Amino acid sequence: MKRILISLTLLFATATAFAQSGTAILDKIKEANKSLTSITSDFKQTMHLTFMDEDVLSNGKFYYRKPDRMLLKYSQPEGEMMLIKGDEITMVMMDQHTKVSAKSDPAIELIHTIFSSCLEGDARKIKDATVDAVEKGDYYEVIITIQGDRAQNMKGVKVHYDKKEMALSLLRTEDPDGGYTVYELVGKKLNQAIAEETFQ
Repeated sequence: MKRILISLTLLFATATAFAQSGTAILDKIKEANKSLTSITSDFKQTMHLTFMDEDVLSNGKFYYRKPDRMLLKYSQPEGEMMLIKGDEITMVMMDQHTKVSAKSDPAIELIHTIFSSCLEGDARKIKDATVDAVEKGDYYEVIITIQGDRAQNMKGVKVHYDKKEMALSLLRTEDPDGGYTVYELVGKKLNQAIAEETFQ
């Protein structure tokens, strides 16, 4: 009986240590990103759709300026983009131009919140989600599990923050049907001036 109690105590202590470690990592990421003002980089996008045999690969330029400007400007396919300005999201995909408010659609609002919160380094701002973090080699991985009705649109998100710069380097959204999309930032330049015209 004594051996069982000791084992349970050690198990509880280990679980608590992991929980504290995750919280400490999340706090560290949030604190480090307070001084971040902008990111400019190339990006690679991999979209895995369950009904397709091959992944869809894209690339382009990525721009982020705190607090509410983000642009994915595609080189491949050329001319496509996703722009976030405040609460508005503008998308140009397959010759279709769409402009919507994040407040008007739960699925769009979730995408908006995920990008803005993770770029700020504070994934805990995402509502109806559990957030944890682990240390992996030269980066920290933040694991976001979407809860409730929102999980119908997105199952979860994994975000990598490299230890050297502590800025977002990879974001992976996971769909309920097993599909996923990965955005990887390559050659990041931090805290450089980005003109407002970039986001027009």
